[in-house]
Amino acid sequence: MGMILARVILFAEDVVSTAAFYNRVFHLPIIGDPNDRDFIQLDAGSCTIAIHRGSASSGPGRAPKLVFRVEDVEGERNRLIANGVKLGKIMESPEFAFCDGRDPAGNTFQISSRP
Repeated sequence: MGMILARVILFAEDVVSTAAFYNRVFHLPIIGDPNDRDFIQLDAGSCTIAIHRGSASSGPGRAPKLVFRVEDVEGERNRLIANGVKLGKIMESPEFAFCDGRDPAGNTFQISSRP
C-alpha cells in the first residue's frame, strides 16, 4: 500500500473566515482553536482540510497542497530522492517535521510527521 493522504492545505488570507465557511456550509468540525489566524484544520473524514495563511506568494487561488503523513520524514525523503523525486530540505518544529516536493506537473506536495 502507498502513502496515505493525511491533509489538503488550502491557502487563504483570512484563515478564520475561510475555516468558518467550511464548518458552516459543509458541517466539517474544526480541530483545535477556531480563532487561530495562521492555521486551522477541519475534520473531513479520511483526511483533514487545513486552512493556512502561508507566505505572500501563497495567496488566494494558489493550488492546494497534498500532504502525506509519514512517521520518518528523513527516511521517506531519502527513499523518494533515490527514486528521482526532487525535494527541498527538511523543516522541523518541536512537534513535527516536514519536507516539500513537486510532482512532474509542478504541483507541490508535502511529506509530514504532523499528526
